[in-house]
Order: sequence, then C-alpha cells, then structure tokens
Amino acid sequence: MSTNTVNSQLLLAYNEMATVRTTPDGLVSWGGVAMNPPRVYPEVPEMIFDAPGIGYYSVNGPASRGWLDAWFTVAAAGSIRDVCTLIDASGLDKINLGLDATNHIIVDVQSITAASVASFATTAAFTSGTRVHVRLAWNSLQAVNGTLYVDLKINGQAAVGTWTGGTTTWTAFVGKTLSVGGLPPIPGATNPFNGTIEVAQLGIG
Repeated sequence: MSTNTVNSQLLLAYNEMATVRTTPDGLVSWGGVAMNPPRVYPEVPEMIFDAPGIGYYSVNGPASRGWLDAWFTVAAAGSIRDVCTLIDASGLDKINLGLDATNHIIVDVQSITAASVASFATTAAFTSGTRVHVRLAWNSLQAVNGTLYVDLKINGQAAVGTWTGGTTTWTAFVGKTLSVGGLPPIPGATNPFNGTIEVAQLGIG
C-alpha cells in the first residue's frame, strides 16, 4: 500500500470522526467543522440545584420563597405533562410546573396543608416543537409582582394568562425532592413529560 493511500485513508477517517464528535469543553470548532458554542443559562437567585435533563433529586430546604426555572421544548398535546415538581417530606406535590392536555403552561402552588394557594394557566397553547424558557417565583410572606405573591415569566416576559389566588400569605412547606420530567416520587407518576428538558434550576430560601 502506498504512502499516499495510507494518508488518504487516515484523512477520511479523521473527517468522519470530526462530523460525529461532540465539541470538547471550551472549543467552538473541531476538526475544521464549525460547531455551535455551548448554551449558557442564567442562574436563578439563591440557586441550590442545577441539572440537565430529567431526574429525581434531593433538594432539602425551606420553601417559603423561591424560584423554579426550566428550559424545555414542547412535544405533542394530549395529556397533562409535568415539567418540574417540588415535593415535601410527606411526598406531596407542593409546587408544580407543567402543561395541560392542550399544551397550555400551568402552575399550582400549595401551602403546608396541601391547600392550593395559587394556580395559573396561559391563555395561549404552545405548539409541538416550541422551545420555552419558564421562570416561576414565589414568596409566601410578601408580594413579588404587584399584589401577587407569585410571578411567572415565559421567555423573559410576563406570562399571559389567569391567576387564581396568589394574593395572600400562606404557611410554607419544606422542600424535600425535585422531580424533573414527571419522574417518581410524584404519586402515581402518571404525567411524564414527553418533550425535551434542557436544564432545570431551583433556588429556595
């Protein structure tokens, strides 16, 4: 086999690898093939949790106030879908961020007694394939948005929809675990997310 043949085969193998390898940390190009720079996600205040993708995580801490932030891509409608759920030590869902069966973004916030103190649904539905950034803020002791003790932003703007409740104080719970993507220990775990979750963050205090 000639030297030129060997070099050609090595170059071909190198080029094939370059098209399938992921970009090493800190680089925006690899083997001459342009790659998109890594995404940077702004941190929530007092962040105690930051993880990519779906999972079930321990987050022990008081949840009298906090921020729940998620970047995800919506998939087909048809069923209720849980994106992020903060659960207390008794295994009860206390703060839930998700989608209803017609792909409206929904929120439910509960007190330590499991009473719903604030709920929300967007006016518009989100079509499959839409990438969304959602940030929920709450404070059980003081308003965070006018007279509301809860606030929801979608893609950096105030969410358009209807709040039920959320105008009075409540007795907060202690957060024990965070389910991302509808995984257990959500009771029954019947609402798994069917889209793609890039990252979820939680800050509580």
